[in-house]
Amino acid sequence: MARGANFIPMDQLEGRLTGEGHKIGIQTASKANMNMIRVWGGGMVPPDPFYDACDEEGILIYHDMMFVEEGGHRPFKTITISNEIRHLVRSLASHPSLLVWNGCNECEVIMGTPSEIYANFVMETVAEEDDTRPIWPSSPSKHGWKSGVRRIDSRPLPNNRNLTTWEPDAFSTHLESHGPYMRSFSHSYPGVNGLDVNFPYRNTPPELRKVNIGYDHPNQFASEFGSSTMSSFESMKGTISTKHWSLHGGGDPDDCEIDYGNKNRCKGTNIMAERNYPCDSHIRAYFGVEEEELSAVGKAAFIKQLYMCLISQTLWMKGEIESRRSQNYLGLLIWQLNEVWPTGGWGLIEYGRKTKDGSQISGGRWKPLMHLLKSSLFLDQISACGKGGMCYVRNDHFETVNFIVSFEAWDIEHVAPIRTYEYTNELEGGSIDWFDLPLDFTLETQIILIQLKVQLPSSLVPFDHRVSETIFLEDMPKRLKGLQSPVNIEILDIYETNNGDAAIILASDKLALFVLLTTRAEGIFSDNCFFLRPLENKIVILQSLEKRGTVNVEVLKATLRVEHLGLYVASAGKVNEAR
Repeated sequence: MARGANFIPMDQLEGRLTGEGHKIGIQTASKANMNMIRVWGGGMVPPDPFYDACDEEGILIYHDMMFVEEGGHRPFKTITISNEIRHLVRSLASHPSLLVWNGCNECEVIMGTPSEIYANFVMETVAEEDDTRPIWPSSPSKHGWKSGVRRIDSRPLPNNRNLTTWEPDAFSTHLESHGPYMRSFSHSYPGVNGLDVNFPYRNTPPELRKVNIGYDHPNQFASEFGSSTMSSFESMKGTISTKHWSLHGGGDPDDCEIDYGNKNRCKGTNIMAERNYPCDSHIRAYFGVEEEELSAVGKAAFIKQLYMCLISQTLWMKGEIESRRSQNYLGLLIWQLNEVWPTGGWGLIEYGRKTKDGSQISGGRWKPLMHLLKSSLFLDQISACGKGGMCYVRNDHFETVNFIVSFEAWDIEHVAPIRTYEYTNELEGGSIDWFDLPLDFTLETQIILIQLKVQLPSSLVPFDHRVSETIFLEDMPKRLKGLQSPVNIEILDIYETNNGDAAIILASDKLALFVLLTTRAEGIFSDNCFFLRPLENKIVILQSLEKRGTVNVEVLKATLRVEHLGLYVASAGKVNEAR
C-alpha cells in the first residue's frame, strides 16, 4: 500500500533552496513510514539531492509533468516544450526511485477536447523517452488509459503509441481521487480557496466501512486529501510582529468578498486575512471556543490558539486515515508534506529553511500529525476503532502475523485504567480482521488507549514487537468529561546520550492526552503528540538530523515547551520544569 504525501517547492524564492533541506525533508518522510512522494505538477522540479535522497531512503516517486490545467499552464505542441519534456525524462530516468510519470495536475484528460494534448503530445513524448515505467494521464484520472498501454501496469506499448483515455462517465467507480480538503472558514477570515466548508466534523470517532480489500476488488488511489492548519509558535513568531500574535491578527477584520473562483478579495490591513488559514472552524468544532478567545492577542494566547489548531488538523486527519484504511484504498498521499512559507498551510512539516534565530530548522519541524503517521497511521499493521465500538486490525505487510490488541478505558480522575480488554488473532498479509469491543467496555467511556503488538514469523520471542499506540476518543474534546481537572507534567531530566542525541524524561500525575513537545533545538523527537500515563516515566529522544551530529542540549533545555490537551481546557493546568 502506498503511504506518503505531496511535495511542493520548499521556498517561493529558488535562490534560497538548499540540497540539505531537501535531503532532510525526504529522510523525515521515511522516518514517518512513508514509501511514496508525489512531485506536484503545480510547482517545479526539485534539485538533484531530492532524487538522490529518495533513492537512498527507498521512497518511490509519483512524478507530475510541470503542467496544470488552469491559469494558462496548458502546454503547446512546440519544439521548445518537447525538448523540455525530453530533457526532464532523460535527466531523471536513471533514478530507481522514480515509479510513474504523470501528465499534469488536475486536468482530467478527455479526448476531443483541448486537454487531449496531455495524451497525444505530453505523455506520448514521455513514452518515446522512457517505455520502462508506467505512465498516467493526469492526477487525478477517473479511469486511466483506454489504449496505448499494458492494462496490467500502465507501461506504454512498444508498437502502439496511440494513447487515449476513457470517457469521464465510462465506469461508476473511480480509480483515483483528490480530496476532501478541510479548510477553515469564517466570514472575516476566509478559507484558503474561498470555500465555505460547513459539512459536519463527523469523524471523531471515525466512520468505518466493512468492505472486501485486495487487488481483485474495487479499489481507489487517493493522491490528494488534507486539512489546513498553522505552524508552531516557534515558526510563526519570527515572521510577524508581537502586536499580531493572534489568529485574528490583533486588529479589526478585513472586509472580505468571497469569490468562489478560487480567490479571496479583502479590503484592509489585517495580516491574517485572505490565505493565512485562520483555523476558526477547526477550533470551534473540536474545542468550542468563542470569538473572544480566537481574537485574543499575546504570546500565551497565540500559543494556545496554535496548539488547538494543530491538534484539530491532527484529529480530523486521524479519523480520515483510519476510515480510509478500513476500506480498499491502495494509496494514500496527503496534501501536503512541506510548507513553502513559515506561516499557515497544509503541510505535515514546517517551513524548512534554517534561520539564525532558530525559528525554523533545516528540513522543517514536524507538526503533530506527522508524529501520528509514524506511531500508528502509516504503519504496515494498524488497529483503530470507530463509532459503536467497531474495530479492525489491518496487515499491509506481505507476511502473516499474530497480534494482540490491548485496550484501556480511562477516566481522567483515575491513576489506572477503569477497564481493560485484549483481542488476539492471526492475520494474513494484505487482509483485515474486524471485531467489536464488549458493550460494557464502551458504556460511559470516552477515552480509550489502544496498543497493538505483533509477532513476526522470524521472531522467536512472542509479541516482542510493539507496533503502535494511539488514542481513541468517543467524542470531540470539548465534550470529554474530566479534562477540566488540572494535569501537571514534570520534566525530570534532560541529558545528552552517548551518540550525541538528547534524552528527555517526563512524568505526569494524571493521564495527559496529545502531549506535544516543541523546541528551537534542531532534531526530530522519537515520539510526540502522545499520551502520558500517570505515575510512569516516559523517555523521549531528540534525535540529531545528521548521522554523526550532536543535539544542542543547552538550547533544548532553554527552549523546550510541553503542552497537552488538558492544559488549555483546565485553567489550573501547568508544566513544571525540573532539571
